[in-house]
Amino acid sequence: MTASAAPARPRARTLLTASAGSVAALLAVVAAGALVHQPLLIPPLAASMALVAGAPDLPLSQPRSVVGGQLLSVLTGFSP
Repeated sequence: MTASAAPARPRARTLLTASAGSVAALLAVVAAGALVHQPLLIPPLAASMALVAGAPDLPLSQPRSVVGGQLLSVLTGFSP
């Protein structure tokens, strides 16, 4: 049997801390939307937060991929 190339599973405390941070960040985005009376749709942000918190060593979790994906989401959302 060959060894898996996947990164090691994070510890429970790391997962709990990352999840709490993700929820807090997403709630801050929702609060900002409520303050300006504009609903902010956050599914792309939630997906990015899940990738970054759950598997930070994967290529899709790297800053270039996350920022590029968010920019692509914004451009798609605002295109006519």
